[in-house]
Amino acid sequence: MYTPYNIGSAFEDYDYGVEHSIWLSLMRDRLEIIRNVLPEDGTLWIRIDENEAHYLNVMCDEIFGRRNSIQM
Repeated sequence: MYTPYNIGSAFEDYDYGVEHSIWLSLMRDRLEIIRNVLPEDGTLWIRIDENEAHYLNVMCDEIFGRRNSIQM
């Protein structure tokens, strides 16, 4: 599984002009699916640039719980 960066350089067929709210909705859908299949002791590593990191961090806190987050 990949995480679109929404910055114009990761994928040939990805729509980088997508509105921010649509991007967040797409990410939420994927993260909720991952949460449902991730084992209790599983990990998810996400690499993203500073343009979207803050929004994604808040969303991950909502989905996975703030206590499950490690910032590197």
